[in-house]
Amino acid sequence: MAKNNDMFVIPQAYKKYAAKLKDSEKSESVDGFTQDQLFFLGFSQMWCRKTGEFAIYERLSDVHPPPEIRVDMVPKNFPPFANAFHCSPESRMNLRHRCSIW
Repeated sequence: MAKNNDMFVIPQAYKKYAAKLKDSEKSESVDGFTQDQLFFLGFSQMWCRKTGEFAIYERLSDVHPPPEIRVDMVPKNFPPFANAFHCSPESRMNLRHRCSIW
């Protein structure tokens, strides 16, 4: 639940940071990705990791969702993600019914 809420706070912080950048520091795109797309790619890459034998024990005891759930489910519940990547209404990454807490 908290991870889903983070996706509503983090982009606001990113937008404030980006708004304070000097024009010379801003770029329309990097490697063909917009700043918004780079934000979501960074969020996803933060959770990338190899899983080993220990991962099965971690999943049984850890109260947090596994990384693939964070990478896949959290952005689906965040409309700016669908906007950033131009997801069609039929896309599995653009949920019709989103989970919202606030």
